[in-house]
Amino acid sequence: MATINTDNKLANKIAIIADTQLYKRLYGREETREDWYNAFTKAFTEITKRKNDIAAVLILGDVMDSNEVGSSAAFVLQDVLQKFSETNIPVGMILGNHDNERRSKYTWVEVCKLVNSHLIRLNPRVPMLVETGEKLIRIYGLDNGTRERISADLKELQRPEDIATGKKIENWLCLHQALKELAPYRFAWDVAAEQIPDWYNRVFLGDFHNTAVYTDITGREYIYPGAIETVSYNQTETPGFILFDTETNSWEHISTQQREYLTYDAEGKRAEAMLEEISAQVAKSMEKYQAKPVLRVLYTPENYGEYLKIADNLEAMVLKLFAIERGSESLLDGNTRIFTGSISESGGIQTKEDILRALPELLKDLGINENIQEDIPKILLNPRAICGIKNERYPEAVYKKINF
Repeated sequence: MATINTDNKLANKIAIIADTQLYKRLYGREETREDWYNAFTKAFTEITKRKNDIAAVLILGDVMDSNEVGSSAAFVLQDVLQKFSETNIPVGMILGNHDNERRSKYTWVEVCKLVNSHLIRLNPRVPMLVETGEKLIRIYGLDNGTRERISADLKELQRPEDIATGKKIENWLCLHQALKELAPYRFAWDVAAEQIPDWYNRVFLGDFHNTAVYTDITGREYIYPGAIETVSYNQTETPGFILFDTETNSWEHISTQQREYLTYDAEGKRAEAMLEEISAQVAKSMEKYQAKPVLRVLYTPENYGEYLKIADNLEAMVLKLFAIERGSESLLDGNTRIFTGSISESGGIQTKEDILRALPELLKDLGINENIQEDIPKILLNPRAICGIKNERYPEAVYKKINF
């Protein structure tokens, strides 16, 4: 059923949250599971502080991290949303790929509606109506699905009739999909910007964990708010959510980060200097977040021994330590350094052989058909499959990377 927010005609901001992934635990540490609970709580605390400015909240899927989670995650979800119901601010929600895996006839939307009567499951037919000072916004949503299903659903979307309200009318679409133009790699469920009907003024997406925006040739924006907590070192943006101002069509990012993920470049450093500099970074991080950071130390074979001298000290200082070799170094043309291999989060060098060993399962996860799977290893075995990548920090360096 459509809902119109009439409590505060001056409210013109909409909070947009994605990938809360409650019950997620990184690196086998219970502390990182608590990070996600605290980030979720902080997001709604920050929204509640601004409740007089907030017309609605949108949750863009992957509320939970896995299909079957512990009771602690369900408690946090319901507890936070029950308290938030006191604001009377409507909440729209769609389901992500993790949420759709739930082995129950009740989705997380139904679970949330038990404690928050203002919560609505967004759908492609009947919009959630949000009234702001200047606009009436019709918000539609599509749950995550296969590429084929989403493509079919997008083709069936019908443009609504315009109505006389005395306000500007906008149509928004919420998806939990990877957009081809922004996705870091090929997803099995991605969509292209051109598939979105042109009568939608704005599109908001979950699934991609970094905050990002893509503007197509018509000027329409596709916005990812990003995940509320750090998923891995591949998440380059600060975790959090966004507040979209419907009056200025601009948005503000609000951090919900619980601890830092630090990277320290130890190349050419002696043990004493490493320890002193890392200690200073960790102390500064602890002061800001009151939580031990996760640390990644980049060293080269030449100063590996120096790193070993302080490894025990570092382990005690941080929540998790990754000590990562940068690769074997050689000179090209007498002055250009080449590092063969690339940094992997687990701490090893990713070689072509490593990639080949991981390919079958990776390609299966990405939904790539068997014929293409057979061709990709042949491509990777070609020497030209390795390309040189210039590094901005070290402009004289060329890093060898698998071109995949």
